[in-house]
Amino acid sequence: MKFSAKLFYPAFLVILVVGIVLVTQFEKDKASTPLNELTEKQIPNDDVHKGMGNPNSPSGANVNESFKQQLESLKNKVESNPNDTLSMREYADLLTESHKAKDAIQYYEKILKVNPKRSDVLFNLSIIAFNGGELKKAEDYTRQILSFEKNNDQALYNLGAIEAAKGDKNKAKQLWEDIITKFPGTPTAELAKSSIERL
Repeated sequence: MKFSAKLFYPAFLVILVVGIVLVTQFEKDKASTPLNELTEKQIPNDDVHKGMGNPNSPSGANVNESFKQQLESLKNKVESNPNDTLSMREYADLLTESHKAKDAIQYYEKILKVNPKRSDVLFNLSIIAFNGGELKKAEDYTRQILSFEKNNDQALYNLGAIEAAKGDKNKAKQLWEDIITKFPGTPTAELAKSSIERL
């Protein structure tokens, strides 16, 4: 199987998100400081942190406006060229990041009509379904990836995460142990090991 950066980075993002979901699911009792409780007073005034919390820094409104402009620009690009799946993918990703995953789904599905073997798009749809509690749908998307990439370790890992979320820890453990055996030394195998420890 050839290494493809185009597939690796989205797949790595999926693994990271699923890993975060699992960590938060299994470590509910651990307390942490929410980001919004951090204040400028907690930022040291040294050479490394100089300028952080600077009142001249762009405000959240400026960043938000920039994001909205980027979103609008991509929307116009997609509408003017509906065959541009690269822009469509970028637009769908931004919609997902802006908590509009349901709006993003239609664009991911349009990409799949052009190329049904886009594992990056199927991974994103799987994450949206998983985060929305639609575990069956998440599993279906993941199995679709495995139908044409049977040794996709990230998809196999995600099946384990889905089983864990459904409450079948034994099946999750079995899937993750298979990954450790088939893909030793890979980041996915390491993630599988740590996930088994948290079961």
